[in-house]
Amino acid sequence: MAIAQLHNFLKKSSTSAALYTPRETFDTENEGTLIEGTYKTITNGTMSSLLPIRNVPRKPTGSAALIRDELAAYFQNNHRVLWQDIYM
Repeated sequence: MAIAQLHNFLKKSSTSAALYTPRETFDTENEGTLIEGTYKTITNGTMSSLLPIRNVPRKPTGSAALIRDELAAYFQNNHRVLWQDIYM
C-alpha cells in the first residue's frame, strides 16, 4: 500500500512529476494514431529508460547466516505450529 501512495504522490507532485514520469515516457494515442513512448527506446543495444543495476553481493554475512540457521532450527523443531507445513 505504501508503494502505491508513493507512486500517486510522485505523479501528482508538481516538483517530481516531470522527473518521475516525463510526458513522453509512455505510449499515447492521438486521434487513433499510436505514439510510442520513450520507455521502449533502445540506444546502443540497451533500453535507455532503465538504469543499470549495480552488482552487489547477495550472500549473507557469517553472523546473519548463523542467526538464520538458529531461527530455522528453532521453528522447525520444538516450537513448530501445526499449520506451518501447509505453506511450505
